[in-house]
Amino acid sequence: VDVKKEEDEPAMELDLDSLAFRDGSHTMSNKKCDLPDKSWRAMKKGYEEVHVPAVRSVIPSDETLVPVPELPTWTHDAFKGMTSLNRIQSKMCDV
Repeated sequence: VDVKKEEDEPAMELDLDSLAFRDGSHTMSNKKCDLPDKSWRAMKKGYEEVHVPAVRSVIPSDETLVPVPELPTWTHDAFKGMTSLNRIQSKMCDV
């Protein structure tokens, strides 16, 4: 068994200056940010936590989910136990 030792591997140099932000770390900071209702902030030592609740999407009334039995027979095994495709699958079904 040929085990390669660490000393056999060439050393790699990493140029940290090339990875630094051109304008420093302040390019990602905002002075003012409007948050949705029921959002809240928690100031911590050295950072700020921003909690934003998940958005509940409203399903349009004309949107229908594709029933699995309407799919080709060879696809039915992939959707065992499911009655219909989800919203994204239903939109992409005819593409």
